Order: sequence, then structure tokens, then C-alpha cells
Amino acid sequence: MKNGWIKIARSNEVSLLKPYVTNKIKALPAMCLWREPDNTIAAIERFCPLGKEDLAEGKITNNGVVCPKHKITWSSLGNANKSTALTNTISYWWPTKEISGDVFVKWK
Repeated sequence: MKNGWIKIARSNEVSLLKPYVTNKIKALPAMCLWREPDNTIAAIERFCPLGKEDLAEGKITNNGVVCPKHKITWSSLGNANKSTALTNTISYWWPTKEISGDVFVKWK
């Protein structure tokens, strides 16, 4: 797979209300997407790095997506919220952009 911007969703599939998740697509890992309060789209690993819980079952807050098991809030830059995490664990994240109703992530 070439490096660059890869389409992963339609804009209308990603909301402020619940996580939108992808399965693994070719070389891309499974991802969790959501809209931030400023309407930008965040994309991090689909599974919580602490125990591989599926963030599809998480909830969206103004600070990110909350792991359904650990209750850790993950930010759009993959950082665990210090008030909800015991460690400085980081989830992988991708830059995103929207063009003509499609969502793209930057791959490598």
C-alpha cells in the first residue's frame, strides 16, 4: 500500500454521539473515529492498548473516547487522560481530513 492519504469512511458515518470503527483494511489497522467538539475527526487504534477492549463500545465525551472497561479517556492524539489513567500509555493516532464527504487518514 502506498504512503499518503487513504479513504476510510464517509463523513456522515462519523458523529459526536458514538464511535465509528473500521476493520483492518489491507495494511491499515482497525481504527476508532469520532468528531471532536470543533467538528474535526479523530482517528486512533480501535482497541484499547491496555487490554484490547473494543472502543466501538466506548462513549464520546468532549475530551475523547472512553474505554468501556478501563474508563480511560483517549484523546484525538492518542494520549490517555491523566485523571482517568494510572499510566502514561499512548494509543496510536492518525492525522485526518475530510474532502467532498469522505474521511481520509494519513498513512506513514
